[in-house]
Amino acid sequence: MVILLILTVSCKSETKETTSKQNIEVQGHRGDRGNFPENSIEGFLSALHKGANVLELDLIISKDNQVVVSHEPYMSSLYMSKPSGEPILKSEEKNYNLYQMTYDSIKTFDGGSRGNQNFPNQKKIKTYKPLLSEVFDVIEKEIKVHKLPSVKYNIEIKSIAEVYGIYQPQPDIFVDLVMQIIQEKQMEDKVNIHLSILPPLMFYIKNIPKLKSLIWFQREAFKVI
Repeated sequence: MVILLILTVSCKSETKETTSKQNIEVQGHRGDRGNFPENSIEGFLSALHKGANVLELDLIISKDNQVVVSHEPYMSSLYMSKPSGEPILKSEEKNYNLYQMTYDSIKTFDGGSRGNQNFPNQKKIKTYKPLLSEVFDVIEKEIKVHKLPSVKYNIEIKSIAEVYGIYQPQPDIFVDLVMQIIQEKQMEDKVNIHLSILPPLMFYIKNIPKLKSLIWFQREAFKVI
């Protein structure tokens, strides 16, 4: 689903007259999940071709320290299926803890064949949870090949102290792994970091050249306990 997410209005007064300028930023929230599986390569490509200025995505870390695009740190029963094709049940979804799984294993789970009941128009296609590096590579190549306008990436990093070492690493490790990919792909000037972590880590991120960061504090970014 491509959504209009941010509307900023700047006003300037000139001889008792006020003129307004509106800058509208179109963000593809988790790609184009109204029509394609969320946080999938297919969804991000769809959002890009529909004119999104920004691609919003979520990250988790796998057992082998891979930076994976996923909203939950587990296999959601809303849309994920096992490699066998069986649906993930609500009662077992948190048993499929992505931080305890290697990426090779994570990639074998299907994130699109069942669709998503919350998005009835979503296409049912077999897909997987991609790596952040793959999203960068695919989107930047698509932009170059089709001569499309450049896009930004709004990356959300959730961090909750109660689940450190269980569903995610310590925040400094988490951020360091993400930064490695961003810098390796030379994406510093195209990335915003959307945070739910403590101020000391904000200082760490702000000292990365060119990188923008947005402060966002939310107590329950996801429920895992």
